[in-house]
Amino acid sequence: MYLYNSATHKKEEFKTHTPGHVEMYTCGPTVYHFAHIGNLRSYIMEDVLEKYLRYAGYDVNRVMNITDVGHLTSDADEGEDKMLKGAKREHKTVMEIAKYYTDAFFEDCRKLNIKRPDVVEPATHCIGDKGLDCVLTAIEYTLEKSREHGMTAREQADRDPFRIIHAQMATDDMIRRMQKLPVVLDLQPVFLETDMHWAVERIGPERAAYSYRWETYRKAGLILTGGSDCPVEPFSPWLNIYTAVARKDFHHCPEGGYQPEEKMSVYDAVCMFTKNLHYAAGQDAVLGTLEPGKFADMVVIDRDIFKIPADEIMDIQVEKTYLAGREVYSK
Repeated sequence: MYLYNSATHKKEEFKTHTPGHVEMYTCGPTVYHFAHIGNLRSYIMEDVLEKYLRYAGYDVNRVMNITDVGHLTSDADEGEDKMLKGAKREHKTVMEIAKYYTDAFFEDCRKLNIKRPDVVEPATHCIGDKGLDCVLTAIEYTLEKSREHGMTAREQADRDPFRIIHAQMATDDMIRRMQKLPVVLDLQPVFLETDMHWAVERIGPERAAYSYRWETYRKAGLILTGGSDCPVEPFSPWLNIYTAVARKDFHHCPEGGYQPEEKMSVYDAVCMFTKNLHYAAGQDAVLGTLEPGKFADMVVIDRDIFKIPADEIMDIQVEKTYLAGREVYSK
């Protein structure tokens, strides 16, 4: 079987990391309203692919995220939260909106004979401090109720962590709460490249002081993963790592960096985009670091990221890419 690789713009033979096994991730809906026919067309295509893989003899584990809180009405991160807008429209709580349209989505899938994914994972976006407070309260409540219904502490510790996307503002008290919870923070350092120029004006100096606290999070022992939020921001991991380390914009301003006490080391920033990602996804036994028994997923870059000045990180170029030890790209 050949699939079109949008990264290389070529049709490439489909090969799996583990013989006979496929890990498949597909993006699910934001459950603020009914899915329309264009949305459902995408889910039909994903379902056809999964069913073909199973027909071809593969063992498939398919994961889909459901986005609830935090998706704004504009892809430019502007406007109202779609879930809050839906709640106002229908005079319901956000949780009621999320449940109603999640159930409606899967009922539409049933009618279209779309198989339900093996794992359905909520992905909650929260940028502001109020949003984070609400999410932490929901997680604390969920864990408490799970224990009341017989889930053991060991079982809670062994489950996949709760994923909190953005987490851009957190007070000291919120950080202490997160330290007690099984959470992973999915951060986008590149947001700071533009935000630093207007954050104080928008939210005031007091709240700006407890925003973008990546090094504070790391020192608190929280697991941090890195992403870009593309297409809102550039997808390049080098721009993200540069911003995390230098805390400057793409013109290398301000001198010394914005909130320099929150600069991350190059090593810790690289970890956000390598081993921490696979820990969060439950794949750290086979991916994320280069060691015997793991897949050799790696890139060769044109300079030593640990020796160059921080301002040069954004200019790094990839020379070669390997998946499971097989070269798939060469510059």
